Amino acid sequence: MQLWSDWNADLLDWEKRHNDGSTFDFLVLRLEDLLDPNERYQQMSRVADFVGSVKSEQQICCLAKEGVKDMGSHGGGIKDVTKRYGKWHDPLKNNKELSDAIHTEGKKGLTAFGYETLDEGGGRRPWMDATGGGFVCDASVRC
Repeated sequence: MQLWSDWNADLLDWEKRHNDGSTFDFLVLRLEDLLDPNERYQQMSRVADFVGSVKSEQQICCLAKEGVKDMGSHGGGIKDVTKRYGKWHDPLKNNKELSDAIHTEGKKGLTAFGYETLDEGGGRRPWMDATGGGFVCDASVRC
């Protein structure tokens, strides 16, 4: 956990220090947010905007509705892509000592990437501003 935290938080710090918007720019994206059907459209919109895509909101919505697919051999035999990320939550649920240790060791990275941000009910808050232009990607959008 400490290696993950230090590596990722330090890389994010470096990116922020070197980001000038013209010769170097970056986009932070958590892969598990692409797996969550409620967040996939927002994340895909962010990527499209970052790369300068000309796809419409409806086209991005339709892409987001397609879901996720196993695209290669890096899944360790787990064909359901949604089961590959966030596995670290389950072992911590009933083990306070392990949870405290993991969260202490990884605090820097967990905080930097929004994993430490819980609301009063213990649920995750959005880790970045996900407000958009008012387009809603839901069942009413025809693809």
